[in-house]
Amino acid sequence: MIETTITKVVYQGDGKTTSFPFSFAIDEESNIGVAVYNKSTQKTRTLSSDFCVDTVAKTVRYPGYTPGQEPPATEQPPVLSADEMITIYRETEVTQLTNLGSKYPLPKIEGMSDKLTMILQELIETLSRAIKVNIGDPETPETRYIEMENWVGDTAQNAKIAQECKEVAASSADKASSSEIAAAKSQGAAATSEANAAVSERNAAASAEAANQSAMAAADSAQASKSAAEESKISKDWAISTSSPDGATDSGSPTEKTQSSRSWALYARSEGIASREAAQRATGVLQDAVATVKAAITGSHRVYMWYEGKGHPMMYVTDVNTGKKYDTLYCRLSDTKPEDVTDLWLKPMS
Repeated sequence: MIETTITKVVYQGDGKTTSFPFSFAIDEESNIGVAVYNKSTQKTRTLSSDFCVDTVAKTVRYPGYTPGQEPPATEQPPVLSADEMITIYRETEVTQLTNLGSKYPLPKIEGMSDKLTMILQELIETLSRAIKVNIGDPETPETRYIEMENWVGDTAQNAKIAQECKEVAASSADKASSSEIAAAKSQGAAATSEANAAVSERNAAASAEAANQSAMAAADSAQASKSAAEESKISKDWAISTSSPDGATDSGSPTEKTQSSRSWALYARSEGIASREAAQRATGVLQDAVATVKAAITGSHRVYMWYEGKGHPMMYVTDVNTGKKYDTLYCRLSDTKPEDVTDLWLKPMS
């Protein structure tokens, strides 16, 4: 006769108790299962050793062993602490081993028992494929279900945010790359402008004002280049930072803080455009200065070749001794050879 529906009992550890009674009926010692739940880790471990069952006294000892089979004290687990709970439960094998014989109606009665056993086996197989709360878990299935539902929702939201961040980062990286290329081009233009300024300064003895303007333009270009280099370094620092570089609020950011790669891309793009425009302005000023200086020094004489009754402008002439070609756009006509000849010098014929 089974008079109670209780199939398990739970005890709180106290650091000293090792004997735990149970009141439910069992067929044999192997029907008893033991599990220990840890409150800190919220994990349950099912025991297969280190406990023994007294079927007469109906108690479970943990740690406990059959007399004469105790391992060394160093190999035994500690007594349950106040942070642990032990669950003692019945786990009966679902079989029907009773044979009532063949006298009527005993086979019918035995068949009824056999059918109930089969139904139980089928239910156990179905339950084995369901998500269940561990037997040692102190929380209810409803509580764990709500926690799991919240966890799934949080995971999906985090995955969505991560994808959005990934897309923003990719877009920022593309913009940063374009901005860096523009900055590099701007630096190249500034370097060219600086070289032209040096040439202009050497040839501007007769045009001090033009040379002075050229030097100022070159200085502005160099400063713009230096600024572009400094801003590029700052931008790179923003690009590799693992957190918000300045901690400023950014409502468009998933973290509500400025994001390094995105901020760097926007800022570097603006500075790259400004630097490029400054370099272009410097190049234009230098070109005008070079033209002014050349005109002041050479007198802008053009060389023509008379052929078949027509004058043909010459692009260049070749020195037959050295094979060097000289541009004839600007040239000097003088009886006395200049000490420093940059353009072509033509001696008038007697």
